[in-house]
Amino acid sequence: MESLDYTPCCSLEVHRSVEDVCNSPTLVSQIGKNSHSKFCVVVVTGNPGMIEFYEVFMLQLHKASKCHLEVVGISQAGHSPVWKYAKDDSAQSYKKADCKNLKYQIEHKIAFVDEYVPKDKQLILIGHSIGAYIVLKMLENRRIEQRACKTVLLFPTIENLKYTPNGNFWDPVSFYFRHPFALTAWLLSFTPLWMRKMLVDWRTSWKGRDTHPQLVDAFMQCVSYTLMNNALYMAASEMKHVNEVDENMAQIIDRNINKITFYYGVDDKWAPVHFYDSMKKRFPNGDIRLCEHGFEHDFVVDSSEDVAGLVWDMISHLNNNFCIEKVDHRETETNRSIVTKKECC
Repeated sequence: MESLDYTPCCSLEVHRSVEDVCNSPTLVSQIGKNSHSKFCVVVVTGNPGMIEFYEVFMLQLHKASKCHLEVVGISQAGHSPVWKYAKDDSAQSYKKADCKNLKYQIEHKIAFVDEYVPKDKQLILIGHSIGAYIVLKMLENRRIEQRACKTVLLFPTIENLKYTPNGNFWDPVSFYFRHPFALTAWLLSFTPLWMRKMLVDWRTSWKGRDTHPQLVDAFMQCVSYTLMNNALYMAASEMKHVNEVDENMAQIIDRNINKITFYYGVDDKWAPVHFYDSMKKRFPNGDIRLCEHGFEHDFVVDSSEDVAGLVWDMISHLNNNFCIEKVDHRETETNRSIVTKKECC
């Protein structure tokens, strides 16, 4: 598979590659590839599951460790435009990738860890949104569970998804209107780049938010029939299968309670505060936190650096090789202007 290197102006390298994971071409982003640390952070995305949305977060986490920590992230199968990275005839076949349900996506992440993360590395698992559910299901696998020394679940959607405020809307949309939504994305793909960028700016500015420049391109990549169709198919699967925290899930949490941190949002339409309250009651000894900083569910849009700082505070005690000092995570004009460049192959 072809791999591309993206080198920001801060001299940190984000290595992107297309890997065959569970028979699906999958975009993998990696930072600190040659790290000698005994830990590896594995980032599991939400939905849409483009790992490109999480690269600013991953970079900041790596920087906080003074570049000691290896950080790797994996797209959900079928959610990143892998065909744009292929030079051979496989590009067209990538566009026709089959839709994957939630069960497959869990198996996909387990296969990735088994095949691509060195066996001598201990795992720090970070799951965002439905990625939190996937991470908990990964812990059912005893190989993963034994290697995982810390798990951070950001804005976790692990229960009663279709009964949440956002679920009430997206449940019928993902089931009945998947193809019309995907067709709309296909039609938008023919619009000029400046128009798509204007739509991205409008999407975030109406909330008074400022999208990180590095994410604008990722947003524009979403304008694809294949990616939209795959994301909505997975969403329909989520609505069907993410229900009550059953006894099996409760056992996973209880068994790993000392190494799991839950981080809920105050105004999260995917995981309302009463989910936080019920988790606190069910697991009184757990590290279950409610955000005090006003970060939103889709934090990757405008708060990646700050949330990475919070996560670093949660994991920095694991290794004496890490820098334990507190880092000022406030945004500056400099750290919000990360520029990427494509190296010639």
